[in-house]
Amino acid sequence: MEYLWRHPHVLAPSERARRNPSSSYTPRKIKGSYRRALLTAAILTFLGHALVLALFPVQAEGRFLSNLLQFILGLAALAAMLDAGLRSQRAARWIWFYAATAVGAYTLGQLLLIGYTLFGQAPRFAPRITDQFFFFWVVPLLAASAIDTLGWQEGFDSAMLLDFTQLVILALALHVSVFGDTMRWQSHSQEMEFLKLKVRIIRDALVLCWLWGRAWLTNSRQLRSLFVRLGIFYLAYTVADSVYLYAEAAWQIQPGTWLDLLWSLPRLLVVILALTWNWPEESEPDRASTQGRSHLLLRMAPIVVPMAMLGISLATFSSAPVFWSGLMIASFGIASTRLLITQSRQESAMADLHNSNELLHSIIEGTSEAIYLKDPDGRYKLINTAGARYIGRSPEQVLGKTDRELLSPETVGPILKIDHEVLTRGKSVTCEEGLIEAGVTRTFLSTKNPYRDSQGRVVGVLGISVDITERRRMEDQLRHAQRMESIGAFSGAIAHDFNNLLTVIKGYSQLTLGEVRHTPRAHANLEQIVKASDRAAALIQQLLAFGRQQILQPRVLNLNDVIAHVHKMLRRLIGEEIEIVSRFDSDLWAVKADPGQIEQVLMNLAANARDAMPQGGQLILETANVELDEAYARGHDVQPGDYAMFAVSDTGTGMDAQTQSRIFEPFFTTKPEGKGTGLGLASVYGVVKQSGGFITVDSEPGIGTTFRIYLPRVDQPIEYHTSQYPVNGK
Repeated sequence: MEYLWRHPHVLAPSERARRNPSSSYTPRKIKGSYRRALLTAAILTFLGHALVLALFPVQAEGRFLSNLLQFILGLAALAAMLDAGLRSQRAARWIWFYAATAVGAYTLGQLLLIGYTLFGQAPRFAPRITDQFFFFWVVPLLAASAIDTLGWQEGFDSAMLLDFTQLVILALALHVSVFGDTMRWQSHSQEMEFLKLKVRIIRDALVLCWLWGRAWLTNSRQLRSLFVRLGIFYLAYTVADSVYLYAEAAWQIQPGTWLDLLWSLPRLLVVILALTWNWPEESEPDRASTQGRSHLLLRMAPIVVPMAMLGISLATFSSAPVFWSGLMIASFGIASTRLLITQSRQESAMADLHNSNELLHSIIEGTSEAIYLKDPDGRYKLINTAGARYIGRSPEQVLGKTDRELLSPETVGPILKIDHEVLTRGKSVTCEEGLIEAGVTRTFLSTKNPYRDSQGRVVGVLGISVDITERRRMEDQLRHAQRMESIGAFSGAIAHDFNNLLTVIKGYSQLTLGEVRHTPRAHANLEQIVKASDRAAALIQQLLAFGRQQILQPRVLNLNDVIAHVHKMLRRLIGEEIEIVSRFDSDLWAVKADPGQIEQVLMNLAANARDAMPQGGQLILETANVELDEAYARGHDVQPGDYAMFAVSDTGTGMDAQTQSRIFEPFFTTKPEGKGTGLGLASVYGVVKQSGGFITVDSEPGIGTTFRIYLPRVDQPIEYHTSQYPVNGK
């Protein structure tokens, strides 16, 4: 049967359509025509049966034709049920196949009955071989209704085979216990017919209860419809069987009467039920509330059947002790094997469940994102270590608590509002959330989804949160750099035009000075214009430095030499109340920069440090070799590699974060009006950038400030030496 199931010619239409979409229409059309033809043939056979009974009542020809037409209807029912199975999936396919096997066994019994009419009639009230077929044919139908539709798995199922064998043994025991004694048939034949009727009614009632009980216990709409259809068919058979057997025992009717139509009616009915069956591609059967009852009913079979066998065997043991001992041993052996298989499957399922839980736990714990689950009251039902670490606790300290118990009041409000939105709307929400822990604010990008139970009801909030604090900081740095670039380009453009104007102003002023040297007042005024032009030219140079548009004269140099060259000038600049501390790296790498501009950078930074230490302090000059790795480079938007670094630190008033974010902007200053132009640090920023380096600042109010300048290393001979320049301007 497994080969038949997998054979490409018997695939369900939907599966064929998926494998060969271009040919999906033709097979459905041929298949539909086949079903219509089969239904038409079944109806005509039923009408032919009625015609035969009308033309040849209680005649040998009529009895033969009646049995033959019933046999043909049985074949039609068998074909229709096999067709329904081929159009089904999962458990429904095997249920139809088992039911078809039952109808096939009954049809085989009908064929043997035709043989009786052709080759001789057995005694009217006597056991016949056909009785075995007409009694045992329900065993495959019971097996069909005993399939575990919830724990269904495709392929050969040894437990299903054992259950089927157990049902065969039980049916055999019941039959032998009632009809095994042939002497009773000879002495009490009519009484035995009534006993057969009673046993059949009990059997049929149990089968009906089982079929419709499975329909009630099944949550799948398709499988419920299937069990109801089989129950309707078997109810029609039960009515026909009971009425005919009663008439045969009580009134001694002969075959070939109108009552024979009662046997054709269930066959025609099952043809209609099977051909109108449709598998609408439903998802996996629902495993909700009734799963426990269904499994309990199925798992009772290995216990109930051996106990029933034991009761039957004890009642009839003396008549055939060897036979009944063998049946009991076989039944208990099958039951024990079945229980062992069930236990093995449960252990395997528990192992798979444990492995799945371990895999899920590893995935959840192996991620740096926070993963958590809250119930409708906001209590944490699940949280990984990363999520608990974000709020400064362990998972054990978080589980069972709410955000109100774990987070600060200013943080918890927005979080609860978003959770409530997810619970009420049943839709996912992606948002940014702030978390304040130990005075530090962190930003998280959270995606919160409604968590649903098997009934589709929202019973919690499942969230994933990613710490994007560093990402936001980098975005702020990028925006700041872009703003500085735009300001620098704008400042450079203005400085160029203004410098041209200053050149004209200064040139004409100097020319006019010679013409008015005999006019003291006019001469003095022109000298002030020339001095203002010089100051404006210096200002323009600072703007050009910030905009990185000034002309540099870079040389390969050692920063230690540059600092040493301006050391004495720094002393005069900052005064005696500030101590200068130098920490030079004797093996400092060479860099390529304009030495004059680097000196100007040092002077600007030293002047800022002096203004930050009005009561005195320390000015620390430091150089070092630095290797920047990929991680640092990504975090600071620079190129990784080797850099020579020099730092200028002070122990002054320091700056807050807001001030630090703007210190390199031109014309921004914290000094009193008239004390600064706001271009000193802007020009420092421009010179460093134009030299291929970058600058960072670290500052805390009340502690001090450190500027670090990184210039890329070059492997070339040094061109700049302090001996080429006069010391202290002499």
